[in-house]
Amino acid sequence: MKEMFTAVVVAGGRGERFGAKKQFQKISGIPIVVMSARKVFNHRSIAQKIIVVPEEDIDTIAKTMVPEHFHRKDIQILPGGETRQESVYNALSVAIEDYVIVHDGVRPLVSEDVVDRCINLAVGKGGAVVCCPVSDTVKLAEGGRIINTIDRDRVYLSQTPQAFRTDILKRTFELAREKKFLATDESMLVEYAIKSGVIKQDEVEIAIVEGDSRNIKITHQEDIALAEFYLRNKS
Repeated sequence: MKEMFTAVVVAGGRGERFGAKKQFQKISGIPIVVMSARKVFNHRSIAQKIIVVPEEDIDTIAKTMVPEHFHRKDIQILPGGETRQESVYNALSVAIEDYVIVHDGVRPLVSEDVVDRCINLAVGKGGAVVCCPVSDTVKLAEGGRIINTIDRDRVYLSQTPQAFRTDILKRTFELAREKKFLATDESMLVEYAIKSGVIKQDEVEIAIVEGDSRNIKITHQEDIALAEFYLRNKS
């Protein structure tokens, strides 16, 4: 039997820095969260689809955005938490498939190929994270001064999607809640669980899926213009 996935699209942010809930802003007439979700939801291995949004937006998203932009209506809309980690935890509580793939709701340009490779590697290794190698020289600084240069061949910029076996993620998130450990992505949590001994080294290999520099995270207003440019120049 082919391994199936729960897809979690995290769009629970309130957009304090952006000035609005950026996940609901539009690129080429389509809400960013919709564009982000479609790229993952359309994969043949996705059996359960979850979008996490601010609680006050659940009704609007369920009654208008989902019917308008998705052909299938089997999408669960869940409330987000105060942090990204809490939002993913809420989704994990209802995840029923053997694997979970998590994608930022504000990464609308991820390619189908990247999603496919992430899913395939996760099945083979237990975990997979989309990353991009850095091209600039990387410096380690402290107190406003440079103290060392880091070998950039060993440094990657983490993106999403990130995919793991569901049981590994659930154990990892429970550990983080117990220890009050806050991370910025799923990989960081799994790394913490491995170092803590809760997850054994032979249970999961966090494999690198080479990403795409165009798989940008919409963080500032100018990122929307950049995404529009990338869409117009796909080649």
